[in-house]
Amino acid sequence: MSKHGRFDIRKWRDPASDMEGITFWCHGCKSAHSVNTSPGGWLFNGDWDNPVIHPSIRTYIPERKDKVTGVVTPQRTMCHSFVGSNGALPGQIIFLDDSSEHNLRGVHNLEKWPDYFGFIGGGETG
Repeated sequence: MSKHGRFDIRKWRDPASDMEGITFWCHGCKSAHSVNTSPGGWLFNGDWDNPVIHPSIRTYIPERKDKVTGVVTPQRTMCHSFVGSNGALPGQIIFLDDSSEHNLRGVHNLEKWPDYFGFIGGGETG
C-alpha cells in the first residue's frame, strides 16, 4: 500500500481478486474508508491532492437478528458522504444527514491520516 498526495490517500491492489482501489481517512468516523476503483466500481479522478470520488460512500451496520430473543436490529448507516462532488469541492468531504456514528454534517476539508494510525499491510504499489 502506498500513500499519495496531501491527504495520504492509500492506493491498494488485491492480487487474488485483481481488484484495486483507494483508502482515505474519514475524520468523522475516525477510521479509514475504502472504495474499489476497478471497472464497475467507484470513479476516482486520480488527483491525489484534490480527489473526487463518485458516487457516495456509505458504510453501514448490517441487519442483525439476536439468536436468543429473535429481535431484529435493522440495518443502519454509520457514515454517508461524498468526496469532491454533490456540494463538496475536490479535496472536500460532505457528510450527509443519515450518518449515525458521528455528529459531523456538511462540508469539511479532507484530513490527513493521523500519525498514530500508521500504515497497515502490504508493500508499495506505486
